[in-house]
Amino acid sequence: AEVIGEEARVVISPTEPTTGEEVWIQTSSNLLKPTSKSATSGDYTFSNNKYKLTSGSTIYLIAKIKVGKQYTLSYKNNNGFASIRANDYNNGGSWIEYGRATTTNGAITFTANTDTVIIQFQGGTANSSTIEEVMLAQSSTEIPYEPYLDKKIYTKNDNGGYEEFYNEEELNR
Repeated sequence: AEVIGEEARVVISPTEPTTGEEVWIQTSSNLLKPTSKSATSGDYTFSNNKYKLTSGSTIYLIAKIKVGKQYTLSYKNNNGFASIRANDYNNGGSWIEYGRATTTNGAITFTANTDTVIIQFQGGTANSSTIEEVMLAQSSTEIPYEPYLDKKIYTKNDNGGYEEFYNEEELNR
């Protein structure tokens, strides 16, 4: 948890604070929002934060990142037959490969050249693969897995609990 201010009135943490802060910003280090929809060739399923690829299938996930910052993509792969790549597509139309891994558990660390990274999971030719605990973090080293959380802001109510803060303009859209 990151505490902002001398009096600890704001905390940034994936879990609810227990030390009485007035504002809690819920977030996680994982920048890759899991999805059941992505660009694909072949067949795959997505459930319980696991991507199950049939043999020969490929899926692509896209994440927004910051140029010049270091990132680490980490994952668990049940059998090592999948190829995992962190790619970028530059303005000239060619692929930039940041890294590739085929191990059962691994990480790819890279420095971003553009504001988008394309994560590619490719199933093996003979076997299906299950890839889970996929995490993209702004970090120069692999960090323990955290599930993705949409960033939310909570404020303390009169009963001492937290209520999600909504911007009135957002609610009226």
